[in-house]
Amino acid sequence: MIAPVNRGIIMRGRAMAMDSTVLSEGRNSTKARVRLIRLAGETVVEKDYSSRSFLVRGILGPRLLDREEGALRRLDGLSGVPGFKLRPSRQRLIMERLPGRSLVSYPRGGDGTTLPPDFFLRLRRLVKAVHHEGIAQGDIGAGDVLVRSDGSPGLVDFSVSVRRRSGGFRGWLYRSAVHQDLRRIARLHQRYSPIDLDAEEERILAAEPPPHRWGRRLRRLLPGRRRP
Repeated sequence: MIAPVNRGIIMRGRAMAMDSTVLSEGRNSTKARVRLIRLAGETVVEKDYSSRSFLVRGILGPRLLDREEGALRRLDGLSGVPGFKLRPSRQRLIMERLPGRSLVSYPRGGDGTTLPPDFFLRLRRLVKAVHHEGIAQGDIGAGDVLVRSDGSPGLVDFSVSVRRRSGGFRGWLYRSAVHQDLRRIARLHQRYSPIDLDAEEERILAAEPPPHRWGRRLRRLLPGRRRP
């Protein structure tokens, strides 16, 4: 259950930002500024679009934070995913900090000692647990994966996550995002670990992604296209 937080602590203004550490200024002007701040004696993570352009802070940023908030609330209590804390404004979201080291900081093609040997198996189990709750992260990259102090995986950034829907385009979109999540994990395994992929990962990589299947079927319907 999400613990209540005193909004007055947040609304004291930017004085809170004085005790902060910037984690990321964002890869470009459409990305949130991410930093560590202190909230009620606890170190937490804030995503903030308030300093971006009018369109980003007024439309895009709030929509991405809405999506992230919905996913984190849905995944509340799942180990390896940050817990939702507070939404002090449309442009800002505060979540639990997951201590750990980003997968990006590990050498690619390591010697087998840099990562726990079962790390990617555990990561795949975590992502399947996220899927079980009806959420697909949708765009897993090395920067979204954490190696926690006990060797367990963490997963962050649900700003483009997809919620499970049944039937129609939204159902297809969710299934595509699920496949994409699992495929991305297998690719990360290939990139960061010398250990051979397991049979499930081989099947995932061999399977044609749903968007490709859809595109192939559509092309067959176009005039002048011969059906095989």
